[in-house]
Amino acid sequence: MLLDQGNLCYIVCASIEGENSSARNVKELTENLNEHYRGRYAIDGIHSKVEAERQEAIMQDFKEKKINILVCTSIIEVGIDIVDANILIVYNAERFGLSQLHQLRCRIGRQAKPGFCYLLSDSQDEEVSERLQFLAANNDGAKIALYDFFRRGFGELTGVKQSGRQYYGLIDFQGDLQLLEDSRNDAESYLENAKTDDPLLLKYLNESIIINN
Repeated sequence: MLLDQGNLCYIVCASIEGENSSARNVKELTENLNEHYRGRYAIDGIHSKVEAERQEAIMQDFKEKKINILVCTSIIEVGIDIVDANILIVYNAERFGLSQLHQLRCRIGRQAKPGFCYLLSDSQDEEVSERLQFLAANNDGAKIALYDFFRRGFGELTGVKQSGRQYYGLIDFQGDLQLLEDSRNDAESYLENAKTDDPLLLKYLNESIIINN
């Protein structure tokens, strides 16, 4: 087994404590795995409700291999770099966006060792299967994000929805994507060739730099 070869494993769940009864959750899965693998593997759980100090301690134990399996939410998708974490299992993968799943799988295989990513779903929806297969066949983050953009929608710019198609006046962010890209390219070209002694243009450039950064 990969764990017996010194590898570490992330198991990602879509919920923390069974907020959604149809999805696996961190609390129950951590308890079940601890009972099943007691004496063989050390297992712990981490999520946003765990205090920051405790989170750091758990991650340090995981890094030092005092913990072999870390059950968690998507809290690990950015800023985590643990060399020996080369196994990723995601339960209810259909509940995550493709870009998010891509971020998660980037947590493994970060050194010379290969990474092993398992996306689990009991959904019978053909669209779900197609989305996950697309992810499995592609490693280009920009390509994956664009695919997800057209399939799931971009959600709300000023709200909390992260999927669905919204309309804003005359702008259709999906249907007019090429027009928006052309407009941005034209604006960048103009700014590159414009005289920068114009105070209004300088003000605009400075504001653009702040926004882009």
